[in-house]
Amino acid sequence: MKERAVDLKRICKDFRKYFKWIILSVLVLGIAFYFIGGFIGGTTYSSFIKFAVANNTAADSEIGLSTGVNEEMKSMQETCLSILNTESVINKAAMEAGFANQEFNVSTEKKQGIVVEITVESNDAEKAEKMLASLGKELEETVKELSGRYTIVFIGEPVTVADNNKRIIFGILGGIFGLLLSVLAVIIHGLLSSKIRERDDIKLIAGLPVIATLPNAGKGAASDENPGNEYVYLKNCLELEMDKTRKNIIAFVSCNADSCRDNACINTAALFARTGESVLVIDAAGDESALSELFNAGGAGLADFFRGECDLESGTVEVSQAGQTLSLIPKGTGSGVRLVRVEKISDMLSQVAFRYHWVFINAGNTEGDANAVLYAYLANTVIVAQTESTTFESLEKTYDLLKHKADNVLGVVLYE
Repeated sequence: MKERAVDLKRICKDFRKYFKWIILSVLVLGIAFYFIGGFIGGTTYSSFIKFAVANNTAADSEIGLSTGVNEEMKSMQETCLSILNTESVINKAAMEAGFANQEFNVSTEKKQGIVVEITVESNDAEKAEKMLASLGKELEETVKELSGRYTIVFIGEPVTVADNNKRIIFGILGGIFGLLLSVLAVIIHGLLSSKIRERDDIKLIAGLPVIATLPNAGKGAASDENPGNEYVYLKNCLELEMDKTRKNIIAFVSCNADSCRDNACINTAALFARTGESVLVIDAAGDESALSELFNAGGAGLADFFRGECDLESGTVEVSQAGQTLSLIPKGTGSGVRLVRVEKISDMLSQVAFRYHWVFINAGNTEGDANAVLYAYLANTVIVAQTESTTFESLEKTYDLLKHKADNVLGVVLYE
């Protein structure tokens, strides 16, 4: 249930984060489908005109069509409707208009009194107008043949209008499709994404406290003039935690090979050195750590000490970081020691703990470096994670490895 709650929370945040993209997808697909609808269905044109049966006298023409209506005229109106619904008449008018396999529709509608409206619908406006004219002519000739007393009077000129309903319907469907597609994409992204994206993910999934949230590597490095509020906050938190544990050694571990761990270790050490107290940094990482390379410390170091080829003093160099002088035990020469006995690590840490006020260990990653776990067991430990890089699985796995010494785990430093 906890993971499901986190998923829903992440999905809700994703909707806020990607809201403008959802709207954009609705607009883009809506417009695209609008034009697709026009291409597939085309625009329907309706050509229509009204006519009425009138007595073939000058007097009736003058007084208009609203008077002088009798049963005979109504009967003639029905005859006209019957003519317009005759298949042979419609086919003849369609041929004269040039309709071949194109679809068209002819409809009639009684209006007020004896007024009738003829409508021809087609995707071709010109042909619809021609067919309407042919039907009108056929109607006039037929009525004249049936009775010399009556004639057909057309009311106004033929009118042609475009009907874009198909386009509009396709546009609406496209917008709905875009909305559903984007919503589905956000939900899938929220459910399947296994990477940590914010500090709340760590609290709810791993159950670990977040000590501090830092800007990504290179964006918030401490300096003599501006150490960065985030690093100052991290330093203060670590000091409080170490007062409780009575230990002056902090091991920085990560879930996998990550330059942010190096950054957190060296910049935090530089801040502690600002107080004037002695600070030692140990580059014990078995992965691609950049600390030794950063300070061009390629001589004897930790690996040489564990092989018995040098002592700690000869393997220690002075370096400058963020305007502060630090002591550094680099990786050393050779390929390093793949697995160091815990007694050797414990003895080495005991020696440096008495010589320096603060000791910071770049311990490596728990995924590929067994020594990283040993350092974490023997010191206060900070787990370094990075948003959009560290996964829930790797963080939980790291904590599972360290939970036997859970009291040593101070929490997580998260780089954003």
